[in-house]
Amino acid sequence: MRLKNKVAIVTGGARAMREAETRLFATESTKLIVADVSASDAESSAADTRTGGGEANGRQDRRHQRGGMDRSDP
Repeated sequence: MRLKNKVAIVTGGARAMREAETRLFATESTKLIVADVSASDAESSAADTRTGGGEANGRQDRRHQRGGMDRSDP
């Protein structure tokens, strides 16, 4: 368990490839923040992870509305 008690932020976490990553992280006992442009999809993916025994929270990622990330983004 290399990732036990670590925190991972999975952007685009409600999409197919990233959902697989969230499940993999959950098997390692990683605490997850699932971020997606759709708040409901992010929470749904996080809920699936919690149902499988993982610890996850869904959050909306709105960086795309600001023109993407740059070094000044928090």
